[in-house]
Amino acid sequence: MTWKIWALGANGNGQLAIGHRNDVDQPTSCLFDQPPPTSFRPRKIVAGGNHTILLHEDGTAYAAGMNDDGRCGLPPTPEPITTFRRVMFNIDGQYGEAGEYVSRFVDITATWSSTTFVAADPITHGQAIYSCGTGDYGELGQGADVPISMTPKLVLYLGQQTCVNLASSFRHIVLILKNGDVFGWGNGRKAQLSANIPCPPPNRPSGSIWDPRLITHLQCRETAVRGYHLACGRDFTYMLPPEDSERGDNPEGMSCLLGLDTKKDDKYGIKEKALTGPCKELRANWNTLHAVDGEGVLHSLGRNDKGQILPARLKGNILHNIKAGSEHSVAQIAAPGTLRNGKPAHPRDSPEQCVVLWGWGEHGNCGPLKILHI
Repeated sequence: MTWKIWALGANGNGQLAIGHRNDVDQPTSCLFDQPPPTSFRPRKIVAGGNHTILLHEDGTAYAAGMNDDGRCGLPPTPEPITTFRRVMFNIDGQYGEAGEYVSRFVDITATWSSTTFVAADPITHGQAIYSCGTGDYGELGQGADVPISMTPKLVLYLGQQTCVNLASSFRHIVLILKNGDVFGWGNGRKAQLSANIPCPPPNRPSGSIWDPRLITHLQCRETAVRGYHLACGRDFTYMLPPEDSERGDNPEGMSCLLGLDTKKDDKYGIKEKALTGPCKELRANWNTLHAVDGEGVLHSLGRNDKGQILPARLKGNILHNIKAGSEHSVAQIAAPGTLRNGKPAHPRDSPEQCVVLWGWGEHGNCGPLKILHI
């Protein structure tokens, strides 16, 4: 099978990798400087404010968009990168020097202005975490004296311990390790990295964490750790156990929402109404939460001034492969009218499938600004 990648939406810095810097509201084929093998399907795509990183199944990564601070993991460029380029960097963070290069990755995530890579170390074959770009609130995780990293630098060496889940939002990052430990760094002012935040160094924002910090009261069960769902909103972090977990087996707090501790902080009612049981999928916009329960029903709650909550006309469908941007979301559904046992079919059961988008669409993020009746 030949895989192609299509993009639409805001593109002022070339972050769609379509060869120019104009917004588009129609799916447009992405371009590569050197196309990846067509036999490998894309495994993960993450987007910052003005850059995009793509991870392929073979572990190769590609980047496009703003890169004046090196946030793409590529040598800094004054002009945006408008086609996907493969990411490779020296393990000491210095480009152009002899040495071992990191060229295969296990996971990726992006904040507004930085990227975090989980890489397979070419020398020890253990895992190591690198970051690059701008992190005014500690989201680089490289220490309080590093708000900008023009080249990828080491954040945390995991050795033979491995990262099984990684998520981020506007200015904070959270990861879960195979042994069940949970680490976080970046902006924690709203308790999204736990309530017990150390005092930041002088001249740094309050609530900021500049090095990976163990969130001591969270511990996943090793037997289910790979299934734990993790989602980061702008001011919260949410973790839910996998669908096959029994409530009684979960340690206290593992259906856990960090942040939004006060009524003022939780002004959209996310913490008050969030799903607490095991789920199939969990995603977050900046101020909206989407969770798919065991019956396949999507629960959307939070801010809705730009249509971030699932529209009523889509309710009743089974949504699958949900992804969330800052204020808009995309999901896969079975083609309209497709039924199974008299009920809307699951996308995986239907040869005909559709993609639906909803939420903020000013820059073409959700396609043409007109209502599509399905």
